[in-house]
Amino acid sequence: MAKVIRVPDLQTLQAQLDALKAENEALKAQNSKETRVTLEDYKGTPVLKFEGNFKPFHAGMSKCKAILEMETAVRKFIKTNGKAID
Repeated sequence: MAKVIRVPDLQTLQAQLDALKAENEALKAQNSKETRVTLEDYKGTPVLKFEGNFKPFHAGMSKCKAILEMETAVRKFIKTNGKAID
């Protein structure tokens, strides 16, 4: 026995396409937000939450200290467009 597959009509497909386009535009608008750092609490420990045009992430005290200790290398990395750190 053959299985019957129902294909949506053209109007339904167009409506779905329009909805996806609108969702895509909304997602693009979200990604254009400015970089933001907020102080949060994680299990009683203070952490910084970083949000912007990248995947949001958290950094606690030890990671923040490590970043500051490596500030020169990070600045060189940015200045050379990722070609050097020393």
